[in-house]
This record gives sequence, structure tokens and C-alpha cells, in this order.
Amino acid sequence: VHRKGAIPANKGEAGIIPGSMGTESFHVGGRGNNLALCSSSHGAGRAQLQRLDARIERRRALRERYAKLFAGVEGVRILGVDDPGANCWLTAIVVDPSLAGWRADALSTALASQNIESRPIWKPMHLQPVFASADALVNGAAEQLFRNGLTLPTGSSLNDVARSRVLDAIADFLNGVGAGR
Repeated sequence: VHRKGAIPANKGEAGIIPGSMGTESFHVGGRGNNLALCSSSHGAGRAQLQRLDARIERRRALRERYAKLFAGVEGVRILGVDDPGANCWLTAIVVDPSLAGWRADALSTALASQNIESRPIWKPMHLQPVFASADALVNGAAEQLFRNGLTLPTGSSLNDVARSRVLDAIADFLNGVGAGR
């Protein structure tokens, strides 16, 4: 799958990203980045690839801060936190309400009250109206992740003030839950 104006960028595959009229082209080697559908757009990809490592490091640092924040919270796990090669493009928690004493949607509501966006991990396709009549192999795992999972703000463009605001809001929520609120 490649977007209009994109070239394949499978790992090790050679490619040419054409420049605009009057500018040079780039000879590239694919990185096999699944997030980009193993493709590189001819324009935006050039700039994004130059900053990709720095963006991943910013996201990794934020995930580490989330991990410290949730470290002592029973019933909460961060997906992919133990994978040292993870690109941390998305940070999601899964909450076991019977152990944590709270639900993922309660944290989402608390964050929303402070104008901080979070979302369920995803809505399973078989629960979406357009796929309601489609065949589905269902074992309950997708519904459980949808019900108990939450993606947290992870944008690499979040500045230090915004990161602190998000982390403080989560800490306040966790302290409130512990205090019986």
C-alpha cells in the first residue's frame, strides 16, 4: 500500500525521492518502517525522516515517565514498555478495574476535564456499524482492550510544560483514587 506520490521503502530497498522542479532528488534506502506502511512520501517524508530518531527519543522519554508514574499502581500495565526496540509512537495503558479500583474511562474523563485528550485503544471493527454484518472471529480480547485500554498523549511535539501538565493531571487522578475519591 502506497500513498499517491510515495515510493516503496521496504528495509534495504533502494529508492529515489524526486525533488520539486529545480531541486535535487534523494537516493534513499528503505528502513522498513511499518508505521509509514513501508513507504515514503516524496515531500513530507524527507523532512520527517531527518527528525525521526529525535521524535522517537522524545516519545520514548515520555513513555519512561509514564512507566515511572504507573509503576506502583496495581492493575495497570503499559503496552510495549518492556520492548527496548519499541518506537513508542503510541503509549497505551490497560487497566484491570478489579485490581486498580478504577476504570480507564474514569482517567479519560479526568483528563478531559482538564482539556487533555486521551482515547480508547481502538474500537474493534466488528463493533463499528459499517462492519456489523461482516463475519468476525471474536474471542473477547478486542472488546476487553477497547473497554480497559486508553491511549495517552504521546506527541513528540508536546513541550515540557504540556508534558508536565499531563503527568500532573494523571498523578492527581491517581492520588484522588487512592484517597477514596
